[in-house]
Amino acid sequence: MGITGERLQLPQGHIQPLISMEEGKTAKIVLAHSEEIREACQKYPAVAEQLEIFKKDIRCLLNEMNQDIRNIDGESDQTLVMMVIINNIHKLTDEIFLSVH
Repeated sequence: MGITGERLQLPQGHIQPLISMEEGKTAKIVLAHSEEIREACQKYPAVAEQLEIFKKDIRCLLNEMNQDIRNIDGESDQTLVMMVIINNIHKLTDEIFLSVH
């Protein structure tokens, strides 16, 4: 489901994820800050543009990883590897953006 509750359509060539996020949790967080997010994108268009480019690049990489994960025997092992990837992406962003300078 999308942030507004509509069913998401994946672009051609994108693989449906094997696991889904907790229904509604992320949507509530984003909706709670949607106006601030929109304002930040308008105030800092260069950053917003860089983010869009980054999202395309990371989407490509994650789709490739997802294809590789689907070749792993056993759904529980596939899920475990996905959790490792998600955990490391979160840890990386925390290290970069939430570290005390």
